Amino acid sequence: MAFGGRPARASSHSGNSAPKAAGRIRSTTSSRQAQSIHSSQSVSAQSAQSGRPRSARSGQASGPGQASGPGPRPRIPGGDGASRSRSPEVSLLPVQELTESIVSQIMARRIVQESDLEDLRFNVMSVLQPALRKSSFEEVHRLSAELQEARTRTAAARTEISRLKSEAQILELKSTEAEEKSRRAETRAGKAEARLKSALQDPMTLKFGSETVEVRPTTRKEKDTVGPLPERGSFTGPGPQSPRRSVLSGQPAGSGSPEASEVGEGEEASHRAQRLLEKQRKKEEADAARRAAEERMKDQKKKKQEEKGNKEHLTAMKEMGEELKKAKAAAKEAEMLRIKGEQAEAAAKVAEKAKAAAEKRLAGAEQEARQLYQELEQLKAIRLSTTLEEEAGSAQKSSAAEQELQQLRKELEQLKASKAAGSATLEEDLRNSEEEVRKLRQELEQLKTSKLTGSATLEEEAGPAQKPSAPEQVSGAPQQSGRDPRQEEKENVKAAEKLAESEKQREALQQAHEQEKQRLEAEKQAQKEKELDSDFKAAEKLADNMQKKYFEDLQSACWTLWQKVHSEMVTEKRHAAAKKQHDEEVQRMKKEAAEKGERASEQVAEKMFQDKCKELVEEVYEAWLEDHRQEMAEKKRQTMQQAHEQEKQRLEEERRAEAARLEEERKQKEKESEIALKKAEREKREALQEAERLKAWE
Repeated sequence: MAFGGRPARASSHSGNSAPKAAGRIRSTTSSRQAQSIHSSQSVSAQSAQSGRPRSARSGQASGPGQASGPGPRPRIPGGDGASRSRSPEVSLLPVQELTESIVSQIMARRIVQESDLEDLRFNVMSVLQPALRKSSFEEVHRLSAELQEARTRTAAARTEISRLKSEAQILELKSTEAEEKSRRAETRAGKAEARLKSALQDPMTLKFGSETVEVRPTTRKEKDTVGPLPERGSFTGPGPQSPRRSVLSGQPAGSGSPEASEVGEGEEASHRAQRLLEKQRKKEEADAARRAAEERMKDQKKKKQEEKGNKEHLTAMKEMGEELKKAKAAAKEAEMLRIKGEQAEAAAKVAEKAKAAAEKRLAGAEQEARQLYQELEQLKAIRLSTTLEEEAGSAQKSSAAEQELQQLRKELEQLKASKAAGSATLEEDLRNSEEEVRKLRQELEQLKTSKLTGSATLEEEAGPAQKPSAPEQVSGAPQQSGRDPRQEEKENVKAAEKLAESEKQREALQQAHEQEKQRLEAEKQAQKEKELDSDFKAAEKLADNMQKKYFEDLQSACWTLWQKVHSEMVTEKRHAAAKKQHDEEVQRMKKEAAEKGERASEQVAEKMFQDKCKELVEEVYEAWLEDHRQEMAEKKRQTMQQAHEQEKQRLEEERRAEAARLEEERKQKEKESEIALKKAEREKREALQEAERLKAWE
């Protein structure tokens, strides 16, 4: 935005590497510019906290034409004494942000040093503040309002997502309840059918005079519903009881009246035969009455059951229709929930793609950081070689090189810190997106698990059909007369002979009677089995017809209800689709109109804003560069003067040190010569003493 098309400007001093840095920065990409802006902002924050005095330059004045330094300062367009004030308080936050952005871009090109950061920020703000107040202050406010609106829409979207999740849970619960109600309705229908079958098998109680007969439905396994025949010797019915003797012992078994012993054996046999026939006739009448009563009871129960079944059928069909509607609505909502889950999975895939792209960008940023590090190394080598060529053997040059090296290291550390912060923020965003996807998947799994659990619970609650009660046999209550054993007091031989003859006749009659009885029982048993078979077949046929009719009615009612519900659903779906299409078309037209207006206004505002910012930055750069050249020339002159003074001091100190060294050497030589003279004199004295001693000895 600021310096994309500017030509390279030559520097006025040889010790600054501004042309090389400017040429290098012009060839960089927009991504490196953004990264350099971030690092320069951190550098400016550190320099602001370091406590550098604001009065770095002397000779500052508030007049419009005065400037610091020995040379004249050019007048900045649009600035006056108040706007060129060195006061750090600024009233407009957008001005501060724009100023920091421009300063960061200039600092990213390595044109100035960190010591001149405050002056550069002051010059940029003095130009931008009055210009932005006049031209683009409304645009900044508009952008702030749009940002606030976007944040509000984001919060509303998050709230809507939470609401949709809660609605999905509620719909899942409703679907489970609908399934449970449907299963309960099926269970009730099964129980009603079981009750119908059991009602057809309930026993009946019939009364015939003093006798009470319990009648139950006949089955194939049952062969006797009236009761056992009277035992031999027992008697049931009106009339006097005849005496009966035991076949084995010959003693009378019992007597019903005192006159029974006088009846002949033939009459007794005839009476027994008549009683048996009478008993058989009564049993046949009882069977016929039982069958007629059973048919009447069946007809009545069938009518009641049909009425009750029709009512229950209608009620059940209504409930099933309502439950079917609810189940279909729940299924529809579950399908919507599934679609939302798929959308969430698609969002997760997009997040994964974004993660991969972010990793690629991170790799590119690392590559750019490595390139920047290499460029910094090259810049360090260039600066070091230039300093060595210009000021060889100067201590100030080495200290300046070390200072520049420290600055470069600081910048490199700041770049690494900014890269680490960006990568940490990106990884945190990726983790948040992965956590949201994982939560959505867990919610989908919980919904599926709760649905399966509800189905299993409903299947366990469905109980088996009621079993028919065990049949009860019809028991007749024949009255057995108690035996009255009375022994005759007088027995003689004649009576004994008569008794023997009568016993023989009696045994013959008894045998004939037994044969007749067996024949009658066989005929009766065959007749009974035939009747039972016919009754069982009729009952089976009736039950099959009833069941077939019941299921046909149920199927027809279900089909009719399904057709009705299906037609309603199709109609509702068509209405909803038409309404949705209409709403989408209206929204699309509104959105297109709004987007066209916004694009036009944004393009115009963006172009005006860019043109104004470019113009302001050009003016700021011209004014700042002139001041910067003057300040750098003054700083170079002062540095050279200081280096000259230091060199003079160094040479003077070396001269003094050399003189002191020579004086010390002279003194050392004098001491050595004195020591040598003393040694020679001592040797001479010793030689003289030795000569005198030799003379004395001779």
